[in-house]
Amino acid sequence: GGVLLNSFGKKESLKLKFGVYVNTEFYGLYVTPLLGIDWRVNKKLNVFGVLPGSMNVEYKLHKVLHAGVAFRGSIATYRIEDEFFYRLDDNYIKLFADVYATNQIVLFAEYGHSVLRRVRMGKRINGHTSYFDDDKANGYYVRFGIAYRLRLDKK
Repeated sequence: GGVLLNSFGKKESLKLKFGVYVNTEFYGLYVTPLLGIDWRVNKKLNVFGVLPGSMNVEYKLHKVLHAGVAFRGSIATYRIEDEFFYRLDDNYIKLFADVYATNQIVLFAEYGHSVLRRVRMGKRINGHTSYFDDDKANGYYVRFGIAYRLRLDKK
């Protein structure tokens, strides 16, 4: 698979992005348009992401504490046998807080809920895909962790 993404903008603080994502999944060819933004609204507020994968609104509360709301979306397939697979459509809306212990080491906390999440078992034979199950498995989640990040917006 691959991504073709173009970014343009006349101001350094606002860039728009568009493109296409193409990949071969077990259910067939997956092609989706991409639309994104990278907008530094002011010194404290950033809006960034590329849909349908992610979108973030981040507010800098302190030099080491950032918080906000974000959307994450993905589609994944997992082969079980030759013709059978699971398809997981995952979408989350979350609140987050990031504490920068150093410029690259971040402690994070997230609280969110899945939306329009689907888990399906499918079968693909001779180029034709059919699905058996349709489990709408929405729920809350909490996640804590540590991450290594390279921020490109810091000088």
